[in-house]
Amino acid sequence: MGTKELQESIIQKIRTTKDDELLNYLNQLLSNENDQKSYKLSDFEKNMLAESEADYLAGRTIPNELQAVLYSKILSVTDEHQLSDLITAIDQSNSDIYYTSAEQKAKIMEGQEQIAKGNYFTNEQVEKELDQWLNKE
Repeated sequence: MGTKELQESIIQKIRTTKDDELLNYLNQLLSNENDQKSYKLSDFEKNMLAESEADYLAGRTIPNELQAVLYSKILSVTDEHQLSDLITAIDQSNSDIYYTSAEQKAKIMEGQEQIAKGNYFTNEQVEKELDQWLNKE
């Protein structure tokens, strides 16, 4: 993958993340003395930022300020190894995150309510009942 493809891949991943911790981590990785230099955007970079803005205006994504900062920082990175490392960091972070559906959240809350009311079995109780059930057959 070339530099532009790597940059685009990272930006796509950032667009879809809801993990502020990950965004802050990426910002730290990308923060250096180059933050203060003036930077002229290439046509590709302008197109990427315009696409992000179009997504935002169409309601497809709602980038926060940090995401916008990261877009410009990523577009200024030309080292393919550093870009690959960023993709790896994002992928590893996302593999630790499990997003639940509304139905799953409702079931989790139901289970937590049952536990609070004492409506649960201990592991030992379940093992004992299972042993009894298996021995009956």
